[in-house]
Amino acid sequence: MLGTRLIASTESSAHQVYKEKVLAATEEDTVHTTLFGNGWPNAYHRTLRTPFVEHWLPEERRGSEQRPDEPIIGEVTLGGRIPLPRFGAIPPAQDATGDIDAMDFLAGQCSGLVRRIEPAAVVVRDVVDEAVRIRQKEHGR
Repeated sequence: MLGTRLIASTESSAHQVYKEKVLAATEEDTVHTTLFGNGWPNAYHRTLRTPFVEHWLPEERRGSEQRPDEPIIGEVTLGGRIPLPRFGAIPPAQDATGDIDAMDFLAGQCSGLVRRIEPAAVVVRDVVDEAVRIRQKEHGR
């Protein structure tokens, strides 16, 4: 849950489109799938539902085929600039280029709770404060 929340932090290197999609999502806007399996075949992950995902979900296994003829949809940075094939399992960082909307927006169902971009320190402080409140309530303080 914290990973999804930290996507929408000021320090996150996630692409702005990615951050905005997380902010706009509800808990029902994610899907558990193997669709983005090019580079990570048959590994289940949770991603945001986008028009690209909705289009390809009926052919979910297609994403794990590792086809050499898969079109390149953009470039991402991962130890240097690399081409990203369709169904590539790398989410878009701030310097990603190409068809951003066809990339993997990894996110958990807790995305429905994320409503603003804040510094990571604020996010962590809020988590700690809430844990303290819960603990105090459990112990009648």
